[in-house]
Amino acid sequence: AANEVAGAAIGYQAFWDAHSKNLTLEMAGRYDTSNKSNSDIGIGFQYQQWFGRRIQWQVDGFYAFQENRDNGFGLRTEILYQF
Repeated sequence: AANEVAGAAIGYQAFWDAHSKNLTLEMAGRYDTSNKSNSDIGIGFQYQQWFGRRIQWQVDGFYAFQENRDNGFGLRTEILYQF
């Protein structure tokens, strides 16, 4: 339940090449205050790059260290065309 946890997150974002590329890094934690041992820590990233004025490539990924459960991970990518 939401009233039985405490959490925090911190992140950093950097830009390059006149803002046509950027990288975001994040880390977050969730502490279970109900003593059920379901605390988690996660790390993630997002990279975006523009090609010209209309095409953007993006890739996202994360890894979650979970107490008393299997760790989770994911990766996704997309190409966006704006018209």
